Amino acid sequence: LSMNTMELFLWKLPRLRHFIFSGKVHIDVANGRRWEILAIDLVTFHFNFQLEVDRINNILESFCTPFWLERKSWFVAYKDHRLFSVPYFADTIASFPFHPPVHSTAPDDRFFSNI
Repeated sequence: LSMNTMELFLWKLPRLRHFIFSGKVHIDVANGRRWEILAIDLVTFHFNFQLEVDRINNILESFCTPFWLERKSWFVAYKDHRLFSVPYFADTIASFPFHPPVHSTAPDDRFFSNI
């Protein structure tokens, strides 16, 4: 699934307020700045993107804007080829014993608020 396809789909749902998505996506979907435009009116946005990533730090930076961290208080993490929202999908990705992912925009305590 590409970001262009996702944009076409979501623009047809202007009254959408809660969005949960899990699936295999193209790398362009992992762009926080593009999601800011689509997610501006969302109350909740939970995602679990399965994708191949070479440079996760660049992707995480796009989710480190004031929109994500301050306005919405939405955090993301990357582990095992999955970029996911925290804490909603953290328990889905977790293994035992649980260790927070190394690559994340979230404070460690956010991982334990849904587990």
